[in-house]
Amino acid sequence: MTEPDRIVIFRVSWEDDEGRIRANRAWRVQFNNSIGPYKGGLRFHPSVNQSILKFLGFEQTYKNALTGLPMGGAKGGANFNPKGKSDLPCATQNELDEADAKVLVANGCRLVAEGANMPSTIEAQEYFRESGILYGPSKAANAGGVGVSGLEQSQNALRIPWTRDEVDTRLRQIMRGIDEQCAEWGTRPDGSIDYVDGANLAAFHKVGSAMHAYGIV
Repeated sequence: MTEPDRIVIFRVSWEDDEGRIRANRAWRVQFNNSIGPYKGGLRFHPSVNQSILKFLGFEQTYKNALTGLPMGGAKGGANFNPKGKSDLPCATQNELDEADAKVLVANGCRLVAEGANMPSTIEAQEYFRESGILYGPSKAANAGGVGVSGLEQSQNALRIPWTRDEVDTRLRQIMRGIDEQCAEWGTRPDGSIDYVDGANLAAFHKVGSAMHAYGIV
């Protein structure tokens, strides 16, 4: 459960605007497919390496499990720096550190819901939890993106298009389900909910149960 099924390592060669040939190292980490096909996005940043993508693939596995859809976990990316280049789509990197977290809490922030893949450092996450504010970690709070992507896969497989309202209704069901799982697994003795523990435990239980059903893994 802590090691990916496989990792594909390859070189990406490209030509810049001045005609120079460049090369970057890229990885695709297929982490776990016990629930469904590998699914996860890309990250471009000079700090990207195999270790980082293994961790992100691990996180993606549990995020996808929380949606209730048949999706496994994967992550890909390259040690490519999009800054200073022609316009390119890029993924976010950690942007909120402990000092930023302290400023938010000091200014009366009562809720933080991560809208990107782990945009807060570990130190910032711990401070949010210690401060007692309502903190929604990325694997729970922003699972709607991968949830809708999974719904698109379902439509393609069934060859049945859903209306915008139908997709929105299904998305709301997914997000309510995630909230209910977090409450079931993360409720503290005082009645408050630790969404980090709740999301982690609920997802771990689902993936672990699926892997156990396969027998020896």
